Amino acid sequence: MTNLHEVIYVSRRAEGVTDQVVVDDIVLPAGIKNKLLEITGCLWFSRDRFLQILEGPREAVEDVYSKILADDRHYDISTVSSSPIAKRSFARWGMRSLKNSKEDRIEELIHEYAPNFGASHSPLDAPESISILEQVREYLVELATVEPATN
Repeated sequence: MTNLHEVIYVSRRAEGVTDQVVVDDIVLPAGIKNKLLEITGCLWFSRDRFLQILEGPREAVEDVYSKILADDRHYDISTVSSSPIAKRSFARWGMRSLKNSKEDRIEELIHEYAPNFGASHSPLDAPESISILEQVREYLVELATVEPATN
């Protein structure tokens, strides 16, 4: 039996949290810390929203998530899912960041399948949330396999 656990949440980005803050103060430090804790994952962000998937040993994931819940760089945090998993979706990434683009389907999926994201702090378990979880995970895995652009 594996001890792998996954937490998926969505939240609203706090005012004044710039893209530079997201990358320099959230993603880069998390990538380093997560590797030490054997946590992998992906953080998708738009102008006003975050969606993050954390995966790894249950205790480590729950500890990191409790710190995320207390972070004032976001609010209206909604746990979408917290459950055991058989394998990692983001094994290569301590924390992969993905910024929303015009072609991005994440916002569309959230609005279509889970309009109440952000309305509660307990996991969603309706059938439509399973649909969005799989679609979001598949889409993020697809995006994460593309190497980041270098300027």
